[in-house]
Amino acid sequence: MFKTFLKSYEINFAQNVNIWIYYLSKLPLIGRIIPDTLYSSTKSKTIASNIIRIFSFLFAFIKKFIYVFLIIILPSLIISKEKSLDSVNLNFHIFFFLSFIAGPFANNLFTNSLYKDFYMINLMRFNAKKYYLSNMLFSYLGYFIFFLFPIKLLGCTFGESIIIAFEFISFRAIVQAFYLLTCRKNGAQLSSKLYFIIPIIFIPFLIAYVLPLLGFVFNIKNLLLNVFFIIIILLLAISSIIYLTTYKNYTLLAKKLLLKDDLNKLTSTADEAMFVDVQLKENKIDSKSLINDNYKNKSGLDYLNAKFIERHKSILINPIKIRVTAIIILTIISSIIVILNPDMHSKINKLILASTGFMVFILYFISIGEKATKAYFFNCDHSLLKFKFYTDPKIILDNFKCRLKTIILLNLIPAICIALCLSVILILTKGNIIDFIPVFISILAISCLFSVHYLFLYYFTQPYTSQLTIKSPIYSALSFIIWIFAYGCLQVKTASLLFTLSIIALTILYTLVALFLVYKYAPKNFRLK
Repeated sequence: MFKTFLKSYEINFAQNVNIWIYYLSKLPLIGRIIPDTLYSSTKSKTIASNIIRIFSFLFAFIKKFIYVFLIIILPSLIISKEKSLDSVNLNFHIFFFLSFIAGPFANNLFTNSLYKDFYMINLMRFNAKKYYLSNMLFSYLGYFIFFLFPIKLLGCTFGESIIIAFEFISFRAIVQAFYLLTCRKNGAQLSSKLYFIIPIIFIPFLIAYVLPLLGFVFNIKNLLLNVFFIIIILLLAISSIIYLTTYKNYTLLAKKLLLKDDLNKLTSTADEAMFVDVQLKENKIDSKSLINDNYKNKSGLDYLNAKFIERHKSILINPIKIRVTAIIILTIISSIIVILNPDMHSKINKLILASTGFMVFILYFISIGEKATKAYFFNCDHSLLKFKFYTDPKIILDNFKCRLKTIILLNLIPAICIALCLSVILILTKGNIIDFIPVFISILAISCLFSVHYLFLYYFTQPYTSQLTIKSPIYSALSFIIWIFAYGCLQVKTASLLFTLSIIALTILYTLVALFLVYKYAPKNFRLK
């Protein structure tokens, strides 16, 4: 079993190393020192593999710590403060319903990686039973190792953390046996049935977060450390493991799950689902725009982009209208509250002048940059990149300029609206409008930053493949870094002029670097993969 897992791991890891080598070779400066021979160079590739292996191991730990902090501890701190609840008890309440209940049902090891399973069992001729069982064993071992220390952050001793980690993987084994049993009886995996999987995941989420907001929390920590509960869970886990290891029809199970036609259909559906929010629906196209040509005076890429925006109003323009409407309604409500409560003026003044960090997160959240790039790829570039003329460096850069202007203008509309509405509230509260000028400018600058950011990532990495998947670790890593930056700014509550000016300076610097990298590398990287 260990040999089966090791072979499977090495094959997958080799594929991942090749992907990393490919994308690192596309990076400025670093790419120049990575030769094409690295793919076949045994010694160099071994060194690269070991480095990536170490970082993968460390990142697995970091991911669990981030999960525990952002999804459990942070909401727990906010809710416990508002509702005067015990934070440790609430930590375990959220952790239990998300990780013990929703997690195992959402993470069915028989259906999580169907393409990988198809490759290993059908093409590489791995023994189905050994393959599935080895995956389960090392998956549970990984959960135990990587969750052991994050669990301690919830508010328990190291010894208690070990017990809870064992229970954690026990729940996973029990649910996996349940999935195997139901598949044996019904001939289908329940995890693929929406009528089952939606409630079984959605209800624990409601219990985890909504019940505490209503002032009710289960005493989960005491339950998990109760001797009788531990014995019951261990007995169920042992029974489940015995059932999983003695089951004889894994080959038949693999044949049912890994039909090639079903996999292709499933993958196609899943890939298109990633672009479902930017798919153009015929009933939402203005029929007049098909008959009347409002852009006869334009030509070339200007005409193409103008017609694109016209045809995609429902995807790009309507969200802007909704955002602006929501901002105006909130401003009207806020203005009424401010007028009726003059004693709040001083506090509101301070909040507005200290809103730069908060605005970074809000503008990140309302930016249509990512949606616009997905729309450009799915409804335009996916087809046109197959033609040689469209990959001409001049065409690529001219198109980038046209699109950048469009996205900046679209994102500036809600940004200007926010800045003006805050100015109105500041005037109503008799605040100093001069002090607000740096904040006003920062709002516009940040809006431009996120407009540039998404289009820069799109042209610099071109992360989408011809099969409509994202296959760029650089894109994912940079997107995550920007999210951390936006979330980090949310925690900053200061009216410091230095902080506001720093955000503006950082925005300008990032924009200049991004534009330089696009003009230097987009002609080479902006291709259909």
